[in-house]
Amino acid sequence: MYNVSNASSPSLTNCTFSNNSAISTGGAGANGNGGGIYNAGEGVALIGCTFTGNSAGGVSSGGGRLGGAIYNDDVAGMTLTDCTFTANTADVNGGGIYNLNSSPMVTDCMFTENVAVLGSGMCNIGGPSDPTVTNCSFLGNITGVSGGIYNDNGDPAITNCIFSGNTASSFGGAVFNLHNADPVIKNCTFSQNQAFAGASIYNFSTTSNPRITNCIVWGNSNVAGVSVDGDGTPIIRFSNIEGGFAGIGNIEADPLFVDAAGPDSTPGTADDNLRLLSGSPSMDTGNNAALPADTADLDGDGNVGEAVPFDLDGNDRILDGDGNRIATVDMGAYEFDPACPTDVNGDGVTNVLDLIDLLRCFDLPADPGCEDEDVNGDRIVDHLDLIDLLLAFGTSCP
Repeated sequence: MYNVSNASSPSLTNCTFSNNSAISTGGAGANGNGGGIYNAGEGVALIGCTFTGNSAGGVSSGGGRLGGAIYNDDVAGMTLTDCTFTANTADVNGGGIYNLNSSPMVTDCMFTENVAVLGSGMCNIGGPSDPTVTNCSFLGNITGVSGGIYNDNGDPAITNCIFSGNTASSFGGAVFNLHNADPVIKNCTFSQNQAFAGASIYNFSTTSNPRITNCIVWGNSNVAGVSVDGDGTPIIRFSNIEGGFAGIGNIEADPLFVDAAGPDSTPGTADDNLRLLSGSPSMDTGNNAALPADTADLDGDGNVGEAVPFDLDGNDRILDGDGNRIATVDMGAYEFDPACPTDVNGDGVTNVLDLIDLLRCFDLPADPGCEDEDVNGDRIVDHLDLIDLLLAFGTSCP
């Protein structure tokens, strides 16, 4: 699709863009940019669209080759909701989306196995490009610099997102910040990303100072440096950072993911389960006041000034996960939901492992140490809890 008029405001629902190529003569894009969509208009809305195997390239080194799936140039008012970007490629930047002076709202989207030199999932360049990225997944993208999101002169807002199994041969396995890039990253989870340096986040310039709150950075790998690395001065608070990081409310402890690599044991695939098990130190240890505004209006109530109400799963964002009667937001993209109390260990099913845990605490008070085994919440682990568990035995939690 080629959209260059400010008077055009196309809205596309449940469309598929597959195996399109932008070359010097046009194709789906122009000048080798935008394999699926070349966009210089306003008000474009994409809902439930799929971009697979599109490519931007085939021109000389003098220009083009940007935005394997979508190329945006000075675009205002664009929204992308519930879209998937899979195996799109750009010869240079932005395997999934390339934003030049553009700030789209990207919600409930998935970026998987996209390839580019810079920013395989999304590349944001210009003065400024400040996309709002909410409830998105960046999985298994491959790049030279920044497998997930590349930022240069922009302050994107990134909330409730997971970055898993992304790979950069040099810097920034998940996120790379160049000049004057100060992204605001809240309630995101970074795991199993790889790079030479800055496996999760790399700040190339002293003028790039991301603000990171309520996040989990754990289980990433790199040859040199640490998971959050580079020349900038990140402000990190209320986050669980492997290797530690000075800041208010920060911790360093295994977050107890349900199954980080998933049943296929391959990081960066759709079955990666970065939800929290019961007892996770990242549970109820975030900062409620730091939750960003619901700019994407996730609950559809028209109130974009309220705090983000949901997590990546669409569950309520602030819950009392640890049973202490105080509802506090969890670190990371997922909120632990105690609505399935018989699943004592939080692995998603009520089974013999939960029974063993309960019997370990039998006839003991719930506090301290047996809060999760107190299935009915009456502050003691007894025959009533055992009955509830046996009635639910063998069932899966929603």
